Amino acid sequence: MKTIRYVLLLICCIGISPPFPVSAAEKLIMGSNDPIESTNGKFYYLLYCEAFRRIGMEMEYRFLPAKRASVEADAGRIDGEVARIMAYAEKHPNLVRVEEAGVSDAFCAFSVNQRIRLDGWESLRKTSYKVEYLRGVLRAEQELTKIVPSANLSTISTLEQGLKKLVAARTDIYIDSEAAVMGLLKTPKFKDAGIQKAGVMEETKYYAYLHIKHKDLALKLAEVLKQMKTEGVVEQYRQQVFADSGTRPKQKK
Repeated sequence: MKTIRYVLLLICCIGISPPFPVSAAEKLIMGSNDPIESTNGKFYYLLYCEAFRRIGMEMEYRFLPAKRASVEADAGRIDGEVARIMAYAEKHPNLVRVEEAGVSDAFCAFSVNQRIRLDGWESLRKTSYKVEYLRGVLRAEQELTKIVPSANLSTISTLEQGLKKLVAARTDIYIDSEAAVMGLLKTPKFKDAGIQKAGVMEETKYYAYLHIKHKDLALKLAEVLKQMKTEGVVEQYRQQVFADSGTRPKQKK
């Protein structure tokens, strides 16, 4: 069993398709703003490769900046996205939500200033902090544009750029997925950078979305994800990938 786990993780790191037998030639391209070598990317790759395999399809995992992923998915140039919040459907009528969450995570604030302590979006109101978030992330945009003055709010294209700006003191706070940031903080580039979690903004769940042309697959994929959770497969993948990331993601039903 350990050998299988190591092989799966190696596959994730080098970004090739898994050696699973695929009964159908069709391949779906699923976008994500998490690179495949990142903590989140590895988890999504394992999870959805297996889920699509169970419905007789193959998945290609494609890294795209969040905003570009939206554009490509809306236009049908990719077949869907692996991780968006529930409210994402409201602004993207060309996409169909898979009604079983793939993962639970949290939006968290990170800073090099140890005096900054936050608890929820509202804790940023009436502060003068320079806040940044990943461009194209709908939930962060919805909340931050309501409570942070536009002069103090900025967006960035990649997580790595966001953390570099924190270290350079060009921003005070960076807000993103807890699992994604904590995974990157374990790497040599940021291990000793002094970046710490300043607070949790919101716990959330992430869902896969499919282009409307694949709407019939959404129900099948939801059922497969439920089955994988019942079997303990999702938790197994979770423990494999997040073991050394500094996070302890909870199993949510």
